[in-house]
Amino acid sequence: TGSGVEKNLDEAIKYFISAHERGHLMASYQLAGIFEKTGELENAYKVYQWAAPHLPAAAHRAYLLLRAHSELDSDPSAKEKYLAMAADHGHVLARRKMALRVLLGREGWLKVPYGAFLVAKATADIFWAVAVKNDRIKYE
Repeated sequence: TGSGVEKNLDEAIKYFISAHERGHLMASYQLAGIFEKTGELENAYKVYQWAAPHLPAAAHRAYLLLRAHSELDSDPSAKEKYLAMAADHGHVLARRKMALRVLLGREGWLKVPYGAFLVAKATADIFWAVAVKNDRIKYE
C-alpha cells in the first residue's frame, strides 16, 4: 500500500508496467489511470483497450477518453463499442447512459417506455450499491 514510504511515481509506473505485462487487470487499470492523469492519453487509451474486454471500468474509461479525445482511435464507432461493452458487463454508469438514450428516443420512439424501465432499474442499482450496500461506485 505504500504506507510510510515516500511516493515515487516513476517507481510505481515501473511496477505497474511489470504487472500489466504479466496480465494483471487491476494493475493495468491503475497504470492507465496514471497515464491519463499525466497526460499520456495515447498510452492510457492503449492500456484501457487491452483491459476493456475483461474489466467494465476500463471499457467505461476508454469510452470517456474517446468522448473527450476522439482522435485517439480512427474507428468512429469505437466510443460506442466501449460504452456498450461496459454496459453489457454491468458497469452501472454505462448501463444508465445506455438506458437514457433509449428513454430519450434515440433507439426509436416505441422503445421509450422500455427506456423508462431501464433508467429506473439502473438508478435503483446505483442506489442499492451506494446507499444499501454502502459501496462506492469504484473506477468511475
